[in-house]
Amino acid sequence: PEAAFVFSDAELIDEQNRPGGRLWLAVGFSRRSQRRFRFETLLPRNFVTGATLAFRAAYRPRILPIPREWHHDAWIALVLASLAPGVPIAEALIQYRQHAGQQIGARTRSLRDEYAAASRVTIATFDRLIVQFEELRSRLQSWDEPPGSALAALDGKLAHLAHRRHL
Repeated sequence: PEAAFVFSDAELIDEQNRPGGRLWLAVGFSRRSQRRFRFETLLPRNFVTGATLAFRAAYRPRILPIPREWHHDAWIALVLASLAPGVPIAEALIQYRQHAGQQIGARTRSLRDEYAAASRVTIATFDRLIVQFEELRSRLQSWDEPPGSALAALDGKLAHLAHRRHL
């Protein structure tokens, strides 16, 4: 009853409906993170897929509008997790199709792919992330009763991003 939202794992399938593993395994959402899930779990990386998410309608005014800079799944999950607990359901309740044209996916990347992605990180990457997380902090701060622990965690995230930007 105290949960703001629930979300589940998914079975990955390809364009021909062939199984390809589990979503949470592909994105690195460990069993430990599942057991200890809270707002801070989502700060390094979002594990909540909108297609598997259900939340209490009472929280809709806190979520909307979704800022243009944010991917909607991550924004919704972070706002909700700042308000009340989220409950991960380890069962795969949907099939999540992987295809070449999707915006975000769960493809397993090789070490070469990981290196290539890391090589593309620039100061502009950190500037963009800082803007995003400042937008989230501003939203939470604007509420009559701002969630203090989430704000403190966001301050830590922003300090980390600012430090990384200057490396």
